[in-house]
Parts: sequence; C-alpha cells; structure tokens
Amino acid sequence: MNSRYYRVRLSVTNTSSSDNQTVQLPTAAQSANQVWLLSSFTFVQTGGTASNWAPRMMQTSSASDGSIEERFTYTSGTANINDVFAQPMPLLADSDGRVYFKAGFVGGSTDNDYAAEFWFIRAKGGAKA
Repeated sequence: MNSRYYRVRLSVTNTSSSDNQTVQLPTAAQSANQVWLLSSFTFVQTGGTASNWAPRMMQTSSASDGSIEERFTYTSGTANINDVFAQPMPLLADSDGRVYFKAGFVGGSTDNDYAAEFWFIRAKGGAKA
C-alpha cells in the first residue's frame, strides 16, 4: 500500500461545548470535495473546568449534532483518547478542503483547553454524488 499520511494538530484554548474548530487539510485547492480517510485520532484535555467531553467530527461547519454530516462521535467520558481505527473513516472535505471538529465539552464553561491530533490518508479518486 503506497499511502501518504497527513497529520493535523489542534491546540485550542478557552473553548466551549459548541465551538467548532476547522481542520484544514493540505493543499486546499486540490483537496476541495476530496475524500479523506481518518486513520487515527488523539484528544487530550489540557485545562479548564469541564469534567467530561464527547468529541465529534463533521463534514460541514454548520452540521448539527446527530446529523448526517456528523462522521463520528464519542460517548461522553473523562479519559484521554488515542484511537487507531481498524478501518479508516471516510470524510468528505468541503469546498475549501476542510472538515470540522468539536470537542463537545459537557457543561456551560468556556475555559476549556485541549490538544487534538488527526492522521489522514488522501483517498484515491474523489466523491461522486
């Protein structure tokens, strides 16, 4: 398998439960409407008062929790996450080559900090409606 991996890291401070973060995939002009495969995901709360979180990844910035555009969500928990998926998860980047991540901190606090890391593989071919 001749795959090229792309790593995207986020370091976010003072975020709330509903804040989306942009995950910009490389070379936006070439990755617009491109299918990416998420092979690994790491999440660590680095500060703040939230006692648990339920991270999720979406294909559009306006996706609501539980919508068809939500590609994965974790059950609310307190443990750091370091997952390597048995089968990479397909995501369709938007027209700007982006997907979106929400830490999903539980509660109303806005002082939460986290670090996240994503490993992607660019799928061969593209999306077809």
